[in-house]
Amino acid sequence: MSKLYSQILERPVFIMAAPRSGSTLLFETLIKASELHSIGDESHGLIEQFPALRPDRKSPPSNQLDAGDFEPGLREDLSKAFIDSLVDSNGAQVNKNHDTDSSDSVRIIEKTPKNILRIPFFDALYPDALFIFLYRNPLQNISSIIDGWRSGNFVTYGGLQVAAGRWSFLLPPGWQEKREAALESMAAWQWNIANQTAVEELSRINKQRIFCLNYDQFLQQTADTVSRLCTFMGISYDAGLAEHCEQPLPLSRYTLSKPQQDKWKKNAAKLALVMPETRPVVDKINRFVGAQSLPLSETWTLASLREVAGKQARQSVTAGAASAPSRNGPCPCGSGKKYKRCHGAFSPV
Repeated sequence: MSKLYSQILERPVFIMAAPRSGSTLLFETLIKASELHSIGDESHGLIEQFPALRPDRKSPPSNQLDAGDFEPGLREDLSKAFIDSLVDSNGAQVNKNHDTDSSDSVRIIEKTPKNILRIPFFDALYPDALFIFLYRNPLQNISSIIDGWRSGNFVTYGGLQVAAGRWSFLLPPGWQEKREAALESMAAWQWNIANQTAVEELSRINKQRIFCLNYDQFLQQTADTVSRLCTFMGISYDAGLAEHCEQPLPLSRYTLSKPQQDKWKKNAAKLALVMPETRPVVDKINRFVGAQSLPLSETWTLASLREVAGKQARQSVTAGAASAPSRNGPCPCGSGKKYKRCHGAFSPV
């Protein structure tokens, strides 16, 4: 008896993460497992090819999908689309689309940051699905979102122009209220809403189907973390995956610049304006993950961020940079004072 396409996909795994939170590196690591398959990249186009799943299906448009968006035919149509596009751990095409008479099932892993707004939909679509909730320190994550918007490499809806630029990354409900938002405000809002939505929606799902992971923990304890993830997913931590995890991880395909722990410092002035907004969401994340994963630690203060921003400004002045702040303009540290009466008071110029 032939299987339905949705029956071939046994316990699909979805990585749920905010944009620029390290999900690509995690995905590119886990697809090295011989028992997992994927479409090889993010599934934006695969999902949004179906009219019922496109952002413009509602007004105003957004990436949000809930259980009410589930339609009977979508389970088979979307499952077939995944199966038709599958590759194995070596990147070779897997021709499962003509194999519905087989008794074999297939395990897939998927990661698309927009899907963090679609958790109830995928839970309704695949009631046996597993979810990996990946979260990252907001200081680093929001700085990376800022860089992503600036780069123009992550434009998702080019026809939507807002003050921060052409729309990049996920499109949450309420985006129209952010049309005039400054870049740093947009980036913080995307981080906040992505993680808050994840915590709220995953709280309604059986905890045994959820694995919470701090990105820093993944980087610092890669082999141990991936081994535990394999146990969670019910697959073997095979030799090829183990060998990959015991070596320095390669840069992910969407890396903008070489990773550095203090790379966020170049955006310190902008971060000082928005980091207080993240505290309630950080608290929610930490309460949700409990003892399963490392909590997010807040090592910053507004004073420390402003000091870093001031140092950056002084270095710009010393170097004679064209972007140096005006002496009578606002100090880039975010204090609200004129530059000459704040960090500019210590400038040699």
